Amino acid sequence: AASGRESLSRRHPMTLTRSVLDRWLHRGACAIAAVFLVTALVQQWLDPLDYPPTVFWTWVALGVCVWVWALADALRNREIPWGLRAVVVVAIGAGLTHVIGGWGLSAIGSTPPLIQAMAPAFAVAGFAFSPRSSVVVGLLCGTIYALAEWPVAPPLIAVGSGAIMLGSSLVAGGAIDLLFRATRKVEHALADRWSAHEAVERSSARAEHMEFWDGLVHDKVLGALRLAARSRTDTDRLAATVAAAADKSG
Repeated sequence: AASGRESLSRRHPMTLTRSVLDRWLHRGACAIAAVFLVTALVQQWLDPLDYPPTVFWTWVALGVCVWVWALADALRNREIPWGLRAVVVVAIGAGLTHVIGGWGLSAIGSTPPLIQAMAPAFAVAGFAFSPRSSVVVGLLCGTIYALAEWPVAPPLIAVGSGAIMLGSSLVAGGAIDLLFRATRKVEHALADRWSAHEAVERSSARAEHMEFWDGLVHDKVLGALRLAARSRTDTDRLAATVAAAADKSG
């Protein structure tokens, strides 16, 4: 299946095949992960929480490693985005670490850095795993965010913030699902077109082959008849007649 998509992509470089879509989704997902990773660092610098340095910088280092892995996959356009899957796992782990540590929100109510680092999980899960996975990942991220806000924010606001994360994940997964469906339709149309083209080429080659052999047989029969006309004895004429009959049956 992968080689077929690559073949279609090479023949139609401007067509939205699955290979072309994967290439751009890979790059976009890497860009999203990089933005939220940098945002988490800036957030900790502008409005620092009292994370233990080993905890915060361990998750930052993991985030950088899996982002580099995802970027390498994007450059090679790997069929299975293992790097992005690792990004989702690490991002969710960062959010859970924040909740388990009980750090809550900052004094000015800005999004905590490790929660900020969790954002790529629901943003890219639809491509990293499948569009349906966005439901599970979005629900998990929304719950983590609601739990982080619960100690310092009214319950309605905490639940509403979690619902926004879930909704964002569903929208991202739905958009990716629509793109996947569109590429399948395009690839089917290209495959049908290519099959029709091959059928026409085979029919044309078969017709040319038959025309060649018909001409060859015609020339042999005509030559045998000429030989019969020039023959002077009954034996010669009989031999020519037999040769002409053999050419016709062949």
